[in-house]
Amino acid sequence: TLLINEVAKTANGVADSRTGKNTQYSMQDFLLSGFSVFFMQSPSFLEYQKSMETKFGMNNARNLFGIKNIPCPEQIRNMLDTVKASDLFPVFQYCFERLIQKKGIEKFKSDLGYLMLLDGTGYFFSRTIHCKNCLTKTDKKGNVTYYHSALTPVLAKPGSEYVLSLVPEYIVPQDGVEKQDCENAAAKRFISGVGKKYVSYLKNVTLLGDDLYCHQPLIEKAKQEGYHCLFVCKPESHTFLYDWISAIPEGEKDYEIKAIKQRIFNGRYHEIITCRYINNIPIKDGKDAILVNWCDMRVVN
Repeated sequence: TLLINEVAKTANGVADSRTGKNTQYSMQDFLLSGFSVFFMQSPSFLEYQKSMETKFGMNNARNLFGIKNIPCPEQIRNMLDTVKASDLFPVFQYCFERLIQKKGIEKFKSDLGYLMLLDGTGYFFSRTIHCKNCLTKTDKKGNVTYYHSALTPVLAKPGSEYVLSLVPEYIVPQDGVEKQDCENAAAKRFISGVGKKYVSYLKNVTLLGDDLYCHQPLIEKAKQEGYHCLFVCKPESHTFLYDWISAIPEGEKDYEIKAIKQRIFNGRYHEIITCRYINNIPIKDGKDAILVNWCDMRVVN
């Protein structure tokens, strides 16, 4: 109920692009209708509510979500297209601050503090439909695909099925930048932008991500803003680092690769888990290279 009320409150502050007297449905009706479909996980939810209203004079859309008049799906899509995503960001902040106040945020705390997972996702692809915010990719035949994607950070904890969605960072063409926007650039914007709020509240936050993020500029940006980092580091994209490790002479004390081995029974058969690690090695070539800690884990049946 609190979340629904916050969506309704936020909807009241969203600009209405309509002119004239054709305002049978309020912006609150449109936004709550769109929200209700995801909440109920049913694409036919609103149509079913209309039939309930016709038959019984009542419906769950009004009782549960406070929707006074139910627009049709086409009207909802057309109106939501005019709403800026950032107009709804206060809902994310409300949920986060509510968890802080009620100490529910502590359920997301792990042995490494708070873990913030970074990953990008696509949510629109077309060969014909496009807008000024579209990214593009061209295949070998010269066919252009238009698409939209976003960085969707979440807080998560090992062993827990729940995650906390944080404010997304959209991957869109940036004003004054000739290069096409990318996930890595969006991550830097998030870290230096709204991400500052999260690290100031939670203090001990570690960014987790795939090999895409494991590069010096982003790591430096994250450290500058108070984050820790734990990223995948693939041999094919970090050849210098892996060559550096493989070149360490056997018996070298200053740069010794340490190993921890454990034998466990997983319920069906025994596994041997070997973890190797080494600290303070350069992530890339050059005198300006930052030093990182590296580890790998191998599981043998």
